[in-house]
Amino acid sequence: MNKVVATTQETAATPRMELAAKLHAQAAFGVFIMGQAIKRIHDDRLYVELGCNSFKEYILEMTTISRSQAYLSIKIAERFESYAGGPGGVQPLELTGGDNGVFQPLDTLLSDIGPRRLSEMINLDDSDLADLMDGNIVGEGADRFTLEELMSMKASEAAAKLKEHKKKTRGEIQRLEEDNLKLKSEAGNKDEEIERLQKDLEDFKDLDLLYGPKATKTASKRILLDKADAVLDLFRQALAQADVVKKDPAALHEKVAALHKKLDMVATLMRQSYAFLFVDAS
Repeated sequence: MNKVVATTQETAATPRMELAAKLHAQAAFGVFIMGQAIKRIHDDRLYVELGCNSFKEYILEMTTISRSQAYLSIKIAERFESYAGGPGGVQPLELTGGDNGVFQPLDTLLSDIGPRRLSEMINLDDSDLADLMDGNIVGEGADRFTLEELMSMKASEAAAKLKEHKKKTRGEIQRLEEDNLKLKSEAGNKDEEIERLQKDLEDFKDLDLLYGPKATKTASKRILLDKADAVLDLFRQALAQADVVKKDPAALHEKVAALHKKLDMVATLMRQSYAFLFVDAS
């Protein structure tokens, strides 16, 4: 509770104390009422009906507050609307009657919290704000607090407490974002490592075919011959698709000639290695 209201609860209330508490509640609740009114003028462009060409002109020419104060009031009205009767033309004040003619808030919760605390509470995350307004504990460890505890503090102390909580929350969000980026980076590095290892494996297989031990089992020999056949098919298809013609650059002609030379070498190797298959018919 704020200081004036707390005093009325701790001692026997006098007419002056009751009046002071009511007037304080009206003044504290005023920021919410002003926010609702300004928000409606802004959203519905009602400033035009007041002879202003823009919301900025309305604030400068027809109010005594700055634009930043105006938008702060609007934000407070938006965030706490559901705690003062909900949207749609909330009427938070009623005339109490009597000689004083004092307006009393229908819902005193926001006026008890006060504008200083409200201006800091609007920066809370939705879940934290809902927990706080429902009377639950917000924060962890030394950062734990409740709405009742905030209201028992001086407004400046409560504002500092809320700022510190928001700072820690932002720090935690930043840490989580950094961890997320780190995990993504590690995952990317792992993908690159897997790709590199896969390439190394293929290279080792190719080296093994060239320089590894000769196959001894029939099954192994069949697998290798099938692979040679598949490679030859791939070579034939690629060569046909390349479709090098006379008018193409000389570099392409040289490439075809080099491939032909390699084929001659392969043919010679086959005749030497498999001479028993190429018996001279003569």
